[in-house]
Amino acid sequence: MKPGASSERAVILAPTGRDASVAAALIKEAGYYADACGDLAALMREIEGGAGLAVIAAEAIKTADLRGLMRWLNDQPAWSDFPIVLLTHQGGGPERNPDAVRLGQVLGNVTFIERPFHPTTLVSVVGSAVRGRRRQYQTRAILADLTESEGLLQTALDAGHLGALELHLPEFELEASDACRAFFRTQARRAFFISGSGCGGSSRGSGETPRGAESGHRNRQRL
Repeated sequence: MKPGASSERAVILAPTGRDASVAAALIKEAGYYADACGDLAALMREIEGGAGLAVIAAEAIKTADLRGLMRWLNDQPAWSDFPIVLLTHQGGGPERNPDAVRLGQVLGNVTFIERPFHPTTLVSVVGSAVRGRRRQYQTRAILADLTESEGLLQTALDAGHLGALELHLPEFELEASDACRAFFRTQARRAFFISGSGCGGSSRGSGETPRGAESGHRNRQRL
């Protein structure tokens, strides 16, 4: 899967040994997407480009400058809780390793896997992370819909306070309430005129007659 706003791929940082290649192969074999990164800077670029989770070897970030990663994690929108899988050595889990506890506190949504691990363990954890990330994307979509609906509702509420509009034919003179004029910043006691095509508009003095308008009886249509 390509990077993007809804990417579900795993980005992997395990620069020593064969951990990255093995992890990527296992993840892809299970039907997920994975890309390996050479260093922390490359990992950050991939995460910012769009990812479903990160798989990181603990030794790759134990002494690294994590301020950029921490800043990105802290700046996540409300719907996002980016999942991270941290690969530790045997006995390096948070139960017995203060460094693991520190990393867990820094990185937030972290799952620890001790090496050596069974392939099904990694696949199961990655699958759970992908499903969780997918739910986060769904939450983002729902929030976007709610925001759009809120905007439409506010527009309708604003329009409801504009008062009545009347279109006089054949002059195409639009008579508006004071509230409507105030909303559109139109001068009081001046009439709106709209073109015969219904597009565009202008305002004229109440004594003016639009060019080409016929004199006679004025029909009214209430909008």
